[in-house]
Amino acid sequence: MTRERGNVVDIHTKSVILRTNDHRLVVLFLNAIQSPRIDLSFLTNDYQFMDRCIMDTEKAKMARSVVMWSLQCNVTDEQLLRLNAKIIQLKSDCISNAAIIKLIKQWKKERRIIERLHISSPRINIAEIMEHIEGKCWKELTGICMTIWTEVDESGYTHAIKGGFCQLAAIAVQQIDGVPTFLLRVVKMTEEHKTAIVEQCGQQCDKSYKKMNA
Repeated sequence: MTRERGNVVDIHTKSVILRTNDHRLVVLFLNAIQSPRIDLSFLTNDYQFMDRCIMDTEKAKMARSVVMWSLQCNVTDEQLLRLNAKIIQLKSDCISNAAIIKLIKQWKKERRIIERLHISSPRINIAEIMEHIEGKCWKELTGICMTIWTEVDESGYTHAIKGGFCQLAAIAVQQIDGVPTFLLRVVKMTEEHKTAIVEQCGQQCDKSYKKMNA
């Protein structure tokens, strides 16, 4: 929905899909959106590149999801950590292990909500990341965690991690288009799984679920 105010156009929308070569148009468009949080997606353009300055806009930082399909956007560690999106898909030569580790630690401490991460960078090293986030090979899982892991329906995930809100996530690093890509996907749980997790972890898990769904 659009609304004109003189020469100014206000845009109200829940999601945006953009395909352009000009980052200046993206910034202008995002600044015109009045909706507080949006799902933001970029399709590949003629140059297969998008200027990282768009990540400094408030709409990008506050977006529910930020997805760049086959686009290089050399987002920095600082820009990545300022994003509040639950779903992030980026390709950048600048993102380091340290930023990914910090992102996951924030999730483990319930300081952010994550559903999916898909981050490509030549600087990614799975061994260093796993050393700092206390992940496990999925074969080491036991009890309810192993039961939930069976719900993972995509191949290639090698590790598991317990995060904030008593969630379980699948993790892997794969070579995608010749670039190391860090993948994290929170495993969807049934109500029975959630109940079992709460019973196993106690009141803290119950408080976590209420906090996440507030």
